[in-house]
Amino acid sequence: MACNGNETEQCGGPDRLTVFNTTTPPGPVGPFVNPGVNGYHSLGCYNDSVAARTLTTDVQTTGGQNALTVALCTSACAAGNYLYAGLEYASECYCGNTISNYGASTPIGDCNMICNGNSSEYCGGPGRLNMYTTKSAPTAWTALGCYTDSVAARTLTTREYPGTMTVELCTSACKSAGYIYAGVEYGGECYCGNSFSNGGGPAPDGSAGCNMACAGNAQETCGGADRLNVFQFGGGSSTTTTPASSTTAPTSTSVGTGSATGLPNGWAYRGCYIDNANGRIMNTQEPDSNLNTIEVCVNTCVGLGYSVAGMEYGVQCFCDNFVRNGASLTADTDCNMCW
Repeated sequence: MACNGNETEQCGGPDRLTVFNTTTPPGPVGPFVNPGVNGYHSLGCYNDSVAARTLTTDVQTTGGQNALTVALCTSACAAGNYLYAGLEYASECYCGNTISNYGASTPIGDCNMICNGNSSEYCGGPGRLNMYTTKSAPTAWTALGCYTDSVAARTLTTREYPGTMTVELCTSACKSAGYIYAGVEYGGECYCGNSFSNGGGPAPDGSAGCNMACAGNAQETCGGADRLNVFQFGGGSSTTTTPASSTTAPTSTSVGTGSATGLPNGWAYRGCYIDNANGRIMNTQEPDSNLNTIEVCVNTCVGLGYSVAGMEYGVQCFCDNFVRNGASLTADTDCNMCW
């Protein structure tokens, strides 16, 4: 479909994304921890055992164990109205409404088996679950995901000390202090701010680094080493201070037989991708815009700290750091090219 803001450019089609990414610096290489789909978000890696299950309901998924994906498991658990979904040993799916039998977070590297049905994502390991939940952020707050941080250059610059850490304690402390962003880190730290500083933004490895249980509630995740679980009061778009190097001189890039101008240096067309076959292949969707163009979408994603941009259905713009859920290329003409 033609971009609503420029009819000489293509902006995908129904369930088809025109995808661009940057090679400066290069994006991460999979497989990855899927950050979530079907209303579930990742809690990281949790321990499990045959004798004492962390999630007590074993469910069968479409296609059986040889076809297991994160999308299929979370879909099965959603059908049963479960709060938690967990994938184990590349082939097993479990659901539950509580984390049972002293289940707790373990290092994300323990969940190192690739899903039988999707080689781009992990499905737990021996005695380990890639854990997901639908439990939302505290009331009036929106979860923004896992963000980068460092001791020398904080992403959220004000630290609070509300007590034995939970997400609720941190967000409450930040709200009381007049901040719109709250971030929990390393199991017990709380940071606040009204903008993101020092180049901090969505983590390039998705939620993999946000894998530590909160000190005050083991059923919540409180970031990790140099990683923040970030929340925004009231939701809406984030404000990120972006390093100057990400907005270098515009270039022209080929798209089929046409070209897009005004893109940041290093960005290039990567093809037409099938979307929504097993869940969305890019997680962050910007508001629909009748002024959407390739340049507008790419520069929006750059400003938010992402390395991949996709346009769909003429008016839609998606951002991420990689494509997900077994995303596959299709013919350029499937994106309804208009050249």
